[in-house]
Amino acid sequence: MNIKHIASSSDGNAHLVDDLLLDCGVGMDELRANVDITDLAGCLLSHRHSDHSMSTEKLLRAGVNVYASRGTFNALGLSHHRANIVESGQNFHVGDWTVKAFDTVHDCEQPLGFIFAKDNWKGLYLTDSAYSKYRFKGLTHILVECNYAYDIIMDNMSEGRIHPARKDRTIKNHMGLEDCKEFLRASDTSELEEIHLLHLSDVNSDEKRFKREIEELVGVPVVVAAK
Repeated sequence: MNIKHIASSSDGNAHLVDDLLLDCGVGMDELRANVDITDLAGCLLSHRHSDHSMSTEKLLRAGVNVYASRGTFNALGLSHHRANIVESGQNFHVGDWTVKAFDTVHDCEQPLGFIFAKDNWKGLYLTDSAYSKYRFKGLTHILVECNYAYDIIMDNMSEGRIHPARKDRTIKNHMGLEDCKEFLRASDTSELEEIHLLHLSDVNSDEKRFKREIEELVGVPVVVAAK
């Protein structure tokens, strides 16, 4: 599975897995610099926040099929023949991929995560979610948010580097290191080949620590997505 991280931060998120685009939270110029738009099978859109959805309308106009919840398209004010509404629990096809959507925990309308599979690959995309409601099995690749560490965010708040309201919103809407570990412990990792950690906070994370602790837990290579 060829995985390319175009962007992974609060400023923008977009990832390419072969010909499948996961979110499009960067400008079209940046997308075109990293992706041949004409070769895309489609785009899986997790939710409406602009750091994940910025180029949705332009992708649709460029002829790319986008898959998201009704709540996401409604919040973006988009209606287009290539805007494919999917629901949690639904199986569908995007090019050669078999995809299943599932609901996540975030402060917006009907956010989704996705399982995507073809040949001997089975990947998971789970970002901007306080935790996972589900356990998964048979995954070969996991792309999962690991936004903050509780001790770091509490230190930052106590030292006045972040506002308490920001701390509260982060914890309620994003997956921290311990939540990520708990998710991995609960899932079947027997076929896992690689984990990609996404959406690390600029101030509340520690890239080397997160990579080390997840590798020690699961025993497979861990890639931290470049911001």
